Amino acid sequence: MYSIGVDVVRDEIKQSNLFMLNEAKDTIDHELKTIQSLSYQIARNPKLNQLIKIKKPTGKFYLDAKDIIYQLSSYTTNLNFIDNYYVYLKNSDYIITCDTLYSTPLFYKQVLEYHPDQYADWCELLENHSFQGDFLSFDEFTSEGSKMITYVQSIPLSYNEDFAGAICIEFNKMNLINTFSNIDLREGGFIYIENKYEEPIVAIVENPDLLHTNLKSYLTSDINYYSRDINNEKMIITSVTSDLNDWNYYIALPSKVALTKLDYYQKLYIMIMGAFIFMGIVVATLLTYKNSKPLLMIAKQLKDFIRDDENNISKDQDKPDALDLIGSSVEQLISQNTNLQKNLKKQKPFLYAAYLDKLLKGLIYNRTELDAIANYLKVNSFDEKFLVLYVQIYKEDTIFDIDQEGIRQMAMYKAIVKNLFHCYFGEKILIHESDHQALGIIISSNEEIKIFIEETEQKIEAINYELMQEYSFKIIVGGGDIYYDLMNTWQSYEQASEAINYNIVKDHVLIWYSTIPKNSDTYYYPLDLEQHFINFVRLGDRKQVRAILQRIYDENFLQRSLSLSMTKYFISDLKSSMVKMASMIPNAVELIDFTKIDKNNSIKENFEIVEDLCMKLCDLVHSRTKNQRNQLISTIQTYINDNYMDSNLGLNKIANKFNISEGYFSQLFKEETGVNFVDYLEKIRINQSLELLKDETLSINSISGMVGYNSAQSFRRAFKRVCGTSPTGVRNNYRAGIK
Repeated sequence: MYSIGVDVVRDEIKQSNLFMLNEAKDTIDHELKTIQSLSYQIARNPKLNQLIKIKKPTGKFYLDAKDIIYQLSSYTTNLNFIDNYYVYLKNSDYIITCDTLYSTPLFYKQVLEYHPDQYADWCELLENHSFQGDFLSFDEFTSEGSKMITYVQSIPLSYNEDFAGAICIEFNKMNLINTFSNIDLREGGFIYIENKYEEPIVAIVENPDLLHTNLKSYLTSDINYYSRDINNEKMIITSVTSDLNDWNYYIALPSKVALTKLDYYQKLYIMIMGAFIFMGIVVATLLTYKNSKPLLMIAKQLKDFIRDDENNISKDQDKPDALDLIGSSVEQLISQNTNLQKNLKKQKPFLYAAYLDKLLKGLIYNRTELDAIANYLKVNSFDEKFLVLYVQIYKEDTIFDIDQEGIRQMAMYKAIVKNLFHCYFGEKILIHESDHQALGIIISSNEEIKIFIEETEQKIEAINYELMQEYSFKIIVGGGDIYYDLMNTWQSYEQASEAINYNIVKDHVLIWYSTIPKNSDTYYYPLDLEQHFINFVRLGDRKQVRAILQRIYDENFLQRSLSLSMTKYFISDLKSSMVKMASMIPNAVELIDFTKIDKNNSIKENFEIVEDLCMKLCDLVHSRTKNQRNQLISTIQTYINDNYMDSNLGLNKIANKFNISEGYFSQLFKEETGVNFVDYLEKIRINQSLELLKDETLSINSISGMVGYNSAQSFRRAFKRVCGTSPTGVRNNYRAGIK
């Protein structure tokens, strides 16, 4: 019971730290996606793509530059995160900003204010390197280290053209630091962020003793939760890696802070066990009192010791007997145990929210993890239809501020909405708090699609009517498409979010994604969808890859009428995605021919080529995974052969040694070898014992210990099970010359 409770509390602490770090990482990823989107928006500007080719500026050059400056200033972006952005024109040696046109030397000197003698190095860096959305600090160009991080994208985006410039978008490192403002580091913890090359991005350190410590030497991204001794203090370190840019995020908290809840549980357990022991003594004494006269005096003394409280019990009061005392103590024990269970249950909503967040963001990439989460959420991942509603709370002439009062008021509104949805849709729905003012709701049904949609519309109308009549506020709802697999609900969630954004005038209670007009002036290929596309190819999930390609095709060529030029831009973007995913899979770039994807092919031809290339990449992933599994099992078998004599060798020890779960190891070992791990280990030990039995100087007890058994009895049972006879019988056969 104790070990189970400790494991539960440890796991909840781990999940809490991971959730806190993932939340900050997701916030930063969202901002970096905004930067990436802005860079692509600028890079696809037709006039800019003409301007970067000009080597000798003329009057038309300056007129076009003026138009581009105006267009740059009109781009919408999150100005709270981005500080500045500019475009470097290599051929004409000019810099374009959203305000004006600079000569490159003037901009370097007066705006960037970098070291004058390193101007040539800065130009060389931008001119002769291909940057595909890289984040640089430019520390080498400043005396005290740059306070900015610069996102650099070489242009043009086409792979078959020479680079003629670069888009640079700057943001302050403080913006990253402020993302972690809700994490208390005053007790000596720190936060550390590094890029995919393991170069530091930013470090947040409150403890002055750590300022001159090489923090990186204590960190690893191979394990997401571990402990290290740093400056003679034990730290609990949690790490996550971004799928967007492979940045590694670390948070280290002193053990005394991170494991406070575990200390409380341990103290409570000791108190409960002490109470049990005490009550055992009381019960044993009571039984002795009833059956043995010589012990009557001992029992009487014990009763007097327990109940004697001269300050609280008067002489006139009836003194409780031993049974009353035992009953009272048991009640207290039950009460304490109940409180412990309640404290553990308080953590369940946190896990519920974390799992739903992963589900709706599409961060679940394998069926095993999905089944485990579906089981926890008590939902059937198959044989049902799923759709997601994005529900926004709206009250006319009211702005809900994100302050204490605004949060309290919004929490009350959300509670009302949740309760009504449960009343109308039952307990099968899953509700996730998407943001300050909105809820994401997963609804499932076995009804036909038409009936499912009609019932959903009727219930939402009824909910909204009741909210307006009883509480004077209403809801605006976006609905995604229906999917037959819980794993695809992230697509429905994205569609629901997009649908609600279309409902600008808020004159509809519910608007379905399938009913909103699709803009044919631009193609549909959002960054989130591209990231999921890449991730599923990297996992080798053919089914999900085909589903995403079908969605991309339907959105762009069945629901939109793209122009020829826009179609070419789209095919170029799709090709770029293929190149990205191939660069993430070892040996894929050499084996896959991307030149087959051509803007001059028909749409159908290109999609057939893309699907074929994706399937080849999936096959490559499966082959590589198979080789890795074989290599892992071979390494484990060698380890077993070298350590079979260790009596503690078992699933747990091997799982910890190779940093895998016990369940996964057991399943993988059986799949790769055809036998259970326990049977394999037993056979190795018995085979070794057969050799040792030939040595007459060794006793059976000695041999049992030499091959890893804790007792001769357990060794004999295992030997009989494998060989069909006893160790003594085999030794006698050896003596008689019988093999």
